[in-house]
Parts: sequence; structure tokens; C-alpha cells
Amino acid sequence: MRNCVVSMAVKNTGSSTVSGFFGFVQAPPGHALGEDKRVAVAFAEGYQHEFSHAFGLMLDEYIDVRRSFATDRQEPSHLSVFEMWNLSYTGESHRVHWFHLSPVGLSPRGGAARVGQMWKGGRGKEKGVWHPEYKCQMNGGHQNYFSRTDEADQFNASGNQVFASLRSSHFCLWCEEILTVKILEKTDAFLQFQDILEAAGDINVLGRIWYRRWVDALRPVYWTEFNLPGRIADREAYFTNPANLDKGTYFDGDISATNLMKAVRKRHKNRTSMLLWQNY
Repeated sequence: MRNCVVSMAVKNTGSSTVSGFFGFVQAPPGHALGEDKRVAVAFAEGYQHEFSHAFGLMLDEYIDVRRSFATDRQEPSHLSVFEMWNLSYTGESHRVHWFHLSPVGLSPRGGAARVGQMWKGGRGKEKGVWHPEYKCQMNGGHQNYFSRTDEADQFNASGNQVFASLRSSHFCLWCEEILTVKILEKTDAFLQFQDILEAAGDINVLGRIWYRRWVDALRPVYWTEFNLPGRIADREAYFTNPANLDKGTYFDGDISATNLMKAVRKRHKNRTSMLLWQNY
């Protein structure tokens, strides 16, 4: 079942509201694999975004509602190739899944760095949920507000609220990594003979074994072969341009006023980690 992905193209017959959506379809009663089984299905006009829900099990990064709280998810108890989320539900910066992409990760950078930070928003929530880049294919033009967390809402000449389009034509670097892992997982590229004995038929154990194999053995290769340091530098340069931050004048370049530093300073439980972030 983990290799089954369904994606359907939807023809827009003129309605501007047609976009796409993603959900799970439950196995029918009496199914041989068990009625608790579900298949990820994407219905899409925006094919790349919706397909990635079904294939990569990635979630929407939309903010949508200011001052709303993410209470429907929590961090997985064990990191696994079957539970690699593009969103993180912890305010502790050293525990986010993309820490290796952060300014103090595998490619250390200065305090103005924006890639690998904790940007608010996901699944239509704002607080308690984070993603690693301001723009990504998994975001959109919904009710996202602009880059500063303390700014007033923006309105056009007609009095309608103006929202930021935070969808990019590409995925953020963490979403790219998730998709890479999913391709390897679904083609059994991780599989080694000893895994069968070690997992003893428990697919959750297998997922954790494969995740460690990715981190310890394969991520270093991926990091080099796909030139992640160079691509991080390119992405940092992209976000340095105010025009790429939608209403760039509302971002004054002071990282202390951004999502990461405001929230992490307020709630951080690990003093050492917080000092590391402030030093960078």
C-alpha cells in the first residue's frame, strides 16, 4: 500500500475557484489488507502542488488565519522515512527536521540567513507550526500575510485585504529532500538484506532504519552531488532581494524581528541552542 499513489487531473471548465485538493480514501469494508488502510489521493488542476501531497505526504504551508493555533498535529515519536513532514510542530529550533539546512547546520551562514529558519504557518494555522523557507511550491496565495510578523494587515485602494503569494515554482530545499527520500523509499533503494531481520516484519521499525541510513550514509552524498551549499547560497541571495519578499519594504532586514527569533526567544527550552542561534 505504501507504493500506491493516486492522482487525478481536473479540467477547469471556467470556474476560477477550481484548484485542487488532497485527501485519503478509506479501504472498503472487508478489504483483505484491513479496513484501516487508506490511500492518498490528489485531485488537481494545480498538478505539481497536489501531486506532492499524495506522493510526498507533504502538507500545505498556508498561513490563512492570523493568531490561529496548530493543535491538530504533533511531532512524530520517531523520525522515519514514512513520517518526513515539511512542517514542524516544535518551537525548539534545534529539533526541527531541517536543522541541517539551518544557518548553524551543514552550511553555516551569518545572522541574516533566511533558508532553514522557522517561518510561521501551515495547514491554515499560524502559531506552533513552522516551515523552513518563506516561499515554496507547497505554499500559496491564500491569506498569507507578508514577511514581518508585527505588521498591520495590508489593504488595496478598494478596501480589500491584500495577501502575499508565497508559492514558488520550485520546492524549498527541505521539500526537495523529502521527495528525494520518497523516491528512494518507494523503489526500495534503501533496502538491505539485514533490514528484514532487524525490522522483524514491523514497517515502522523499517522506516526508522531507513531514515538513519539516509542521514548517516546517503544525505552526505546527496549534499555533495546536488551541490546543496551552492544552492543554499543561491536561495539566500534570492531572499536578500526585497522584491522577492512581496512588499519588501515591510522587511527591514533585522532578523531579530522575524518569526524565528520572536517565537524561539519566547518559548525556547534549550538555552544553549538559543544562544547558538543568537550568535549567528
